Amino acid sequence: MLLHGGGGMVALVYAARHPGHASALAFQSAMGRVDVGRIVEEFRRLGGDEVAAVVERVYGGDNDSVTPEEWAPCWELFGPSVPGGEERARTVVNVELNTPGLELMQSFDVLDQLARVESPALVCVGELDPITPVAAAREIADALPEGSARLEVLAGAGHFPWRDVPDRYWPLLTDFVS
Repeated sequence: MLLHGGGGMVALVYAARHPGHASALAFQSAMGRVDVGRIVEEFRRLGGDEVAAVVERVYGGDNDSVTPEEWAPCWELFGPSVPGGEERARTVVNVELNTPGLELMQSFDVLDQLARVESPALVCVGELDPITPVAAAREIADALPEGSARLEVLAGAGHFPWRDVPDRYWPLLTDFVS
């Protein structure tokens, strides 16, 4: 089971509730708990106070007031190669779920449940990822049973490492799966 970002959060809950069900788990750019302060500070480090203020509004629960123009510089900081144009146009956005979903995310924390996971896991993160930073990946790897997690930090990659460093990402994933 390979899941990215928010899908990784769902997979972490599933893996904790159904130990051993998946033969292996690969988490890409995921987090076991949402730390809005950490996210805001990562974006501040990369983009300054203005960007941090926008990110804080979005992940702090006031995302309805953020315009696409305000969000654009934040999105560009997700990594060297972010989806745009045609890919973004194909994205389905359920606006009605944004606010309640982000409110629920603020209390998301399954780290104390990950000791139940019985499947080997690859925890992969781009070193430049501000939304699910290396510290978030380390928390997942540290919370999984000893010896079951392999943490991989991909240099030069952001939130979408298969785009940023495909020559390193795909062999890593293929090796883990096989």
